[in-house]
Amino acid sequence: MTVIIQFTIIFNADLNETKLIFIRWMAFSLEGLRRNLDSGFLSLGISISLLNNYNPKIMKKIVIAFICLFFASCAGGGGSTHIPPKTILIGQPTILILELNAWGAGSGKLSKRYTDIQCHYRVGRDDKFIAIPMSPTAENSTLLTVQCILPPLTAKPGDKLEYYIDMKFDGVYNKRMESPVPFE
Repeated sequence: MTVIIQFTIIFNADLNETKLIFIRWMAFSLEGLRRNLDSGFLSLGISISLLNNYNPKIMKKIVIAFICLFFASCAGGGGSTHIPPKTILIGQPTILILELNAWGAGSGKLSKRYTDIQCHYRVGRDDKFIAIPMSPTAENSTLLTVQCILPPLTAKPGDKLEYYIDMKFDGVYNKRMESPVPFE
């Protein structure tokens, strides 16, 4: 969620007065922008035009209200934690675990917010990555744990497993690159 607050203030030094001419608060969702390209973006615009004679107490309340709206609509975010294995045993299945979290704005189950979670891997210098889905193993209001099991892999000594994990968080694509892991 992106929030923009625009204030247009004019100060007249001769009359020692300040006029707040225009306040605009706009919030739009980037996900909504992507979904609704035909109709533009989701927006809420509030305009207040003020005359020359205004009540400073009312003006102060309006400004405070808009500042509160700004902070109330600030977006949250998400993050992930993954500890790669030190080595991978040749011919043995390997479990990869990823912890996903979210904070701030947004609501709903994390398994609905984090979608299309996949692990892409290749051995050594293979041309193509192989994708396998990651499945949820535990979930609460702030943490989602997912895992995948790499099948038994054949490799030569000195080969490394290259992999990355990608997902969508609230419809936005994210890619997490991992360091190559040696075989033993």
